[in-house]
Amino acid sequence: MSDRESSTAAAWHKNFRLESWSLPVWAAEQPERCLVVGTAPGTPQLFRWDQRAGSPPEQLTNAQEGVRHACLDPQGRLAWWFSHPGDELGVWRAADYETGRPATTGCETVKAGRDSGLVLTNEVTVVALSRGRTTTLYRVDSDHTWHVIGRRDHLARLSPGAVEGRFCLTEFADDGRVAALEVLDPDGQTLARLAAGADGDTSCMAWRPGTGQLLVRNRRGGHHELSLWDPETDDRLVLPVRQRGDLAASWYPSGSHLLIRAAHEGQSLLGKYNVLTGESVPVGPRTGTIDTAAVRPDGAVWYRWSSASTPPQISADGGQTLLKSRQSGHAAVGGLERLSVRTPHGDVPVLCLSPEGTPPFATVFLLHGGPALHDRDEWNPVAASFLGAGWAVAQVNYRGSTGFGQPWMDAALRDPGHAELADIAEVRLELIMSGRADATRLVVCGSSWGGYLALLALGVQPDAWSGAIAEAPIADYATAYEEELEAAKAFDRYLFGGSPSEVPDRYHRASPLSYASLVQVPVLVIAGRNDPGCTVGQVRNYVGALRSRDHPVEYHECDMGHGTPVVAEKVEHQALIFSFLSRWVG
Repeated sequence: MSDRESSTAAAWHKNFRLESWSLPVWAAEQPERCLVVGTAPGTPQLFRWDQRAGSPPEQLTNAQEGVRHACLDPQGRLAWWFSHPGDELGVWRAADYETGRPATTGCETVKAGRDSGLVLTNEVTVVALSRGRTTTLYRVDSDHTWHVIGRRDHLARLSPGAVEGRFCLTEFADDGRVAALEVLDPDGQTLARLAAGADGDTSCMAWRPGTGQLLVRNRRGGHHELSLWDPETDDRLVLPVRQRGDLAASWYPSGSHLLIRAAHEGQSLLGKYNVLTGESVPVGPRTGTIDTAAVRPDGAVWYRWSSASTPPQISADGGQTLLKSRQSGHAAVGGLERLSVRTPHGDVPVLCLSPEGTPPFATVFLLHGGPALHDRDEWNPVAASFLGAGWAVAQVNYRGSTGFGQPWMDAALRDPGHAELADIAEVRLELIMSGRADATRLVVCGSSWGGYLALLALGVQPDAWSGAIAEAPIADYATAYEEELEAAKAFDRYLFGGSPSEVPDRYHRASPLSYASLVQVPVLVIAGRNDPGCTVGQVRNYVGALRSRDHPVEYHECDMGHGTPVVAEKVEHQALIFSFLSRWVG
C-alpha cells in the first residue's frame, strides 16, 4: 500500500462501526412505545425507545445471532424477533418490553422453519413457517398453545396486520411469482381469494383503516398500480396514482390518504396521496434515498434517509432528526456522479464515486445483489471504505435491476449473467475512454448475485479485469440449484425458464464453474458454512477447480449465513479485501 492508503485503511473500519438505526416500529395502542434495531457495536439488537421519557434507545436483547427486524404487539407488551442460527431456519421469540426478559408465547416451541410472516393481534398470534415447498400456518392463543390452522403445498407468506381477526396470505406459484391473495379467518378458513395478474406481481399492501378494504399492488403495462379490493364483494377500484416506478404504500390513520414511496430511476421519494381527489404532495427530502417510511397514529411521517456521503438517520416529515448515526471518524466520501452509458441494449445507469486526487483512478466495480435490486444514492460502508483507500467505485444498474421499469428488469430473463456482463463491459469501456478509470487496475466485486457476476466476469471477460472479489456467490449453478432453498429454486426456474434438468444448456452457460479454466487473474472468495441460498458446497467446487490448476485463489470460509450481521466479521472481511488488493493489484 502507499502511505496514503495505509493511513486511510487504518480508519476505514469505522464505517462499519457506525451506530446506525432501523426505522422504529411502535405499538398501535401505545405509540409512545417504540422498538428500533441498532447495529453497533457488535451484532444488531433490539432497543426500546420510549417517547415519553425523552431518553436515547436502551438495549433490550442480546441475541447471539443478532436481530434483523422488530415487531411490537398492539399493546406494546412484547418485543418480537425471528431467531435463527444463521441458516434462516428458526422460530419467533419475544422479550418483555419493560424488562427485556425472555417471554413465553408458545411460538418458541413450534418446529423451526423459514420465516413466512407474523400477524399480531390482542387475541391471537398467527405465524407462517416454510420447510421445503410446504408452508404451515399456526395460530398461537393467549394461553400459549398453538394449533395448525392450515398447510399449503407451495410457498406462501402472511402480510402484517389484521381486521376483525381476518388476515391476508400471499400464495406463490412454482416459478416464484404470486398466484393469488387469500383472506383467512382465525381458523385458517378462506373467506375470499384474488387471483394475481398475468405478470404474477400482485401483493397486499395494508388494510384500509376503519374498513374491510385491502390496498393491493400489481403491475400493468410495465408499471405498478394501486387498487382497493373489498374481499366481501370482490369489487376493485384502481387508484389514479401518477407516481412512476416501484411503489410501496401505507395508510394515514384517517384512511383518506396514502403515504407512497416510489423508487424510480435511482431515486426513492415520498408523497402524500389523497385517495378521494387523486392529488399528491411531496413529503421529505428530494435528494438521497428514503429506504423505509411509515405514518404514526398522529399523522406524522417517520422515515430513514441516507446518501452516499451521509450515514442513515431517522427523521420526521417536519425536518426533525430523531436518531442520527454517529459519524465521528468515518471516511470522507467524494462526489457522486450519475452517468448514462449508451449501449446497443439501451442506456445503462451508473453511479460513480471518486476519491480525492486526479483521475484515472484504480476502480472497483461494486455490483449489487438481487438481481432484482438496484443501486442508488445511499450510504454504503463498503463503497465508503474503498473511497477512503483511494479507489473509485462504479455501481452499475445493469439489465435485471429494479427501479427502471419492467422491460429493463425482464431484459435479463432466459440468459442470466450474460446480459448483465454485457452492460458492465460497456460501462467499463466508457470509464476508461473518458479518462475516469485506470485500465490496469480494474477490480470486479460483489456479494450474493453481485459475487456471482464477479466470478462469471472473470471467465467470460478474462482480459478485462485485474482481480475479483466474491462474497456468498453462486459459483456452480447446477449444484447451487440442488442445494438452495425452495424459494431460490422457484426464482431460478422463473429466471431461466425451467430447472437444470429442463434447460441444462442455460444453466451451464450461466455457471462460473463452466469458465474456471479461462480465469487469468487472482480471485478472493468469501463463503459461509451456514449459507442456505448460495451454499458452501458449490463454492468449494469452484475454488477446487481453480486450485487444481494452481491458479491464485484466496478462500475464506466462516460460520456466517448469507452474509453476516456481525460487525466484527464485516470488518474482518473488508480487511481481507484490502490485503488481497494490496498484494495482487497494488
